[in-house]
This record gives sequence, C-alpha cells and structure tokens, in this order.
Amino acid sequence: MKKVFSIVLGAALMVLGSCSTQKGVKMDGEWLITNACGINTVGGDKQASIRFDGKGKVNGNASVNSFFGSYTTEGDSLKFDHMGMTRMMGGSMDLEDAITKALNNTATVKIENDEATVFDRDGNAVMTLKRKK
Repeated sequence: MKKVFSIVLGAALMVLGSCSTQKGVKMDGEWLITNACGINTVGGDKQASIRFDGKGKVNGNASVNSFFGSYTTEGDSLKFDHMGMTRMMGGSMDLEDAITKALNNTATVKIENDEATVFDRDGNAVMTLKRKK
C-alpha cells in the first residue's frame, strides 16, 4: 500500500510541476517599454507597454497598435510566439516598427531591480523595460 501511495504522490507532483509555464525569469506584470532598437519611447502616440500574465500570454501597446501572443521563459531566455497586432496608422510609426523589430528578435532578458534589458541572439540590447508600479 505504501508503494502505491508513493507512486501516486510522485505522479501528482510531476503533473503539478509540469503545469508551470515559466521556468526562468519572472516577467509577470506590466512593464513600460522605455527604449526599442535605440529609439526612446517618450513622445509616442501612447505610452508603449507590455504585460505578461504569468501563464504564457502577453499583450501590449506599441505606441499606435496593440499586440498580443504567447511567451515562454527558460533560464534567461525569453521567446515570443504566435504574435498578432492591429494595423492602424499613427504619428509614431518609427517607434512602432522599432518595437515590432525588438519583439521579433528577442532571445534573452536580464532583470535588475525593476528594469529589464532584452537582448537579441547576438547579445545586442534591443529593448529596455521598466516595471510599472
């Protein structure tokens, strides 16, 4: 009986452990996008932001358009997948393009205090974020 209980308990713990979508950096919450591909986000149509729900879904505003999709983390890696975006025109399309490029080239992230730097595969900083309080 103890052996059966141990097997059932072990299986339950494995299932619960596999439910986690995050195995790395904790991006949960809303972040302001302060820079994308060398462009400061101040002065855009709207304040650019990104929100991670902690369950693998992401959405945000790239100054003009809204974006949405999924994300995964493992170690320091951050990957976006199945991304979509509204397609309106606005006054800060250069900023919009920089944010879109940064999202498409994201590979890793480093978080210090309430700031995060997002890097591409070559180690170049492509976006900086500040946790919204």
